[in-house]
Amino acid sequence: MTNKAFSQDVNEFGGYAYTTQALSCRMSNARISKSILAMDVFTGKKIIDIGCGDGTYSYELAQQEPALVVAIDPVENAVKAAAKKYKTVKNLRFESVDLYQMEIPQEPYDIAVLRGVLHHLPDLEKGIEIACKLAKKILVMEPNGYNPVLKIIEKTSRYHIEHGEQSFTPASLRWIFKKYGGAVVFDEFVGLVPFFCSDKAANFLKFFEKKVESIPLARAIACGQYMFVVEVNPR
Repeated sequence: MTNKAFSQDVNEFGGYAYTTQALSCRMSNARISKSILAMDVFTGKKIIDIGCGDGTYSYELAQQEPALVVAIDPVENAVKAAAKKYKTVKNLRFESVDLYQMEIPQEPYDIAVLRGVLHHLPDLEKGIEIACKLAKKILVMEPNGYNPVLKIIEKTSRYHIEHGEQSFTPASLRWIFKKYGGAVVFDEFVGLVPFFCSDKAANFLKFFEKKVESIPLARAIACGQYMFVVEVNPR
């Protein structure tokens, strides 16, 4: 099961493997974070970080001066490790909660962040339906389902298989959000450096990243991540 694999990562590494200091992971994460943090103004807002993992990205959000970041994840030992590591951050709270068991608040959060979460959900459509009830705006990052190389990696990489990695086409994700009252108001394809590649490959691909991101057809096929902003209409 995916949760078991992530729990094992925490036991082995003290956090998730993809937040390690490997060069490719640093480059990929920095590019994704840059895009997410540019999607909105977080100051003074109440945010829910769904699928927070080891809290690395939740801490980045907390640094943007929101009123509160509530970070949730079903992997209990990951949440415990995150809560311990960031215990002095006053506007950051961790909870071990399954998205499917979430109680819908009367007043929705200002922003929900779904960073690499949807492709791990056992019921994608149900997860999106719940997310659309939790917040007024949703910031999403997912592996780019138009990228043929990602499809090969998903089927052959031991890590990707053990962690339930998969990718969906951007069109299919937009359709499901629309079904539950969410309108995509901004999207982009970013990133050329895959997680866990060699340092040599990471440096080579990083050199071409900005150029590839500027070419419409090339970025839709070659970029690793699809980023988008969803505004939710009250239902």
